Amino acid sequence: MKSVATIMLGVIALFAPHTSAKGTDINILCENGMHPFSWQENGVPQGIVIEMIEAMLNVMGDEQTIETYPWGRVYKLGLTTPNTMICTMARTAEREPLFKWVGEVFSSPPVLVALKHRDDIQVDSFQDLRKYSIGTHSSSFRERYLVARELEIGVNIFPANSHQLNYEKLKKGRVDLWSIPLLLAYDIINNNNEIPNETIRIVYTLDELPQGQFMAFNIDTPDHIVSRYREALETIKSNGTSEEIISRYIRY
Repeated sequence: MKSVATIMLGVIALFAPHTSAKGTDINILCENGMHPFSWQENGVPQGIVIEMIEAMLNVMGDEQTIETYPWGRVYKLGLTTPNTMICTMARTAEREPLFKWVGEVFSSPPVLVALKHRDDIQVDSFQDLRKYSIGTHSSSFRERYLVARELEIGVNIFPANSHQLNYEKLKKGRVDLWSIPLLLAYDIINNNNEIPNETIRIVYTLDELPQGQFMAFNIDTPDHIVSRYREALETIKSNGTSEEIISRYIRY
């Protein structure tokens, strides 16, 4: 007959947290449906950011599970659960004190682009944008920024529910400019079997908005864990691994 102590040890083992090769279980959460950065295919996480995190884990000699969820769940868990890392998000002033920041995963500035042959479009200042029609992603922070700067929906701004639709509107001349993060624009153009540098040109960058996507931990995560991931991220950026991964997904 098993002793009470033995049974209790079994119960403790059953409910004890799993540990990684380095002794700490980390919840690594990426947003699903964010091609080419992070998505799930046949139950397996895929994408630029997934491969970058796998490379970081290899640098650290660590083993962790990467999970993908809708953004709302990713953000809520990142806010409330210690030892949870959000793979990528914009580093805004509002979010700055809420997380421990690892570093920038990739740069993808919010830009307004025109078709390359549209020499008639010249933008030297924000005020010049008022001359043109701009395709935006509905309710995006880029659209909200433009509206806050007194551009008007239905006058200067023409929202759409998909980036692909905005690109089609740009090509058909239904809008003059397309508001989009740069790497996402490149990916959409690639998926249309076109070459970005032969198709579009940047006419304006929204410099006041976040210029890239950052990795961050829950605020109650121990500093030594954050430091390990920060060092690993810097390693894969400095040795060229991150750029090599991006180049396999996106052609410029």
